Amino acid sequence: MIARQQLGERHENFRSHGRVIGVGYDPDYHHTAMAIVFQETRVAQPRLIYLETMNVPSKLSGWEAIRESCRTAQWLVNHKQLATPQSFLGATSIAVESQEVYGRDSKVNPSQLVGLAQIAGAILGQLHYGPGVVVLRPPARDWKGDVPKETTQARVFRDLGIPCTLYKTKRERWCIPTGKVPGIREEFSATQWKHLVDAIGLAIWAARTTWPIS
Repeated sequence: MIARQQLGERHENFRSHGRVIGVGYDPDYHHTAMAIVFQETRVAQPRLIYLETMNVPSKLSGWEAIRESCRTAQWLVNHKQLATPQSFLGATSIAVESQEVYGRDSKVNPSQLVGLAQIAGAILGQLHYGPGVVVLRPPARDWKGDVPKETTQARVFRDLGIPCTLYKTKRERWCIPTGKVPGIREEFSATQWKHLVDAIGLAIWAARTTWPIS
């Protein structure tokens, strides 16, 4: 993991050159993910500089998983000093995915969305952001549109210039990197990447949405 001082110095350098730094959070019962990217212009290739997951044991489910996810999110945001991105990360925009019910035809259980909303609220409650930092709560359709997850995630990897491959389970499909991700020292499982890529996509969307800096 990048040392806190080193990461802070890199962010200060990025911001001093007028670059946008976006932070994205993808809430989940077991693998809430966070990503940080910086972007020199709205159309430039974003650069991934930090990834993190907040892991909850798979044996926990329902309210127990929600409670532990909220506790873990609160601890991690504060422990890593991510609660003050304007000073530590130099962030200009933060996106935490919100949830919405899409109607009777939706395949998502509404009760699961309530749990995700609670986890998102736990994250937002710890983000003590200052002037100039924009906090966004986009639902999935706003930042990635009505397309399959694997399509959106392939676009995220393409934006980063990182090769990826399709990962399949009996019920879901998503993308994972085919090799080492530049600038990231940690190793993540395929399940963690499912959420990490969405967090990256949210960070990129946040950076591009709030460009230019006023």
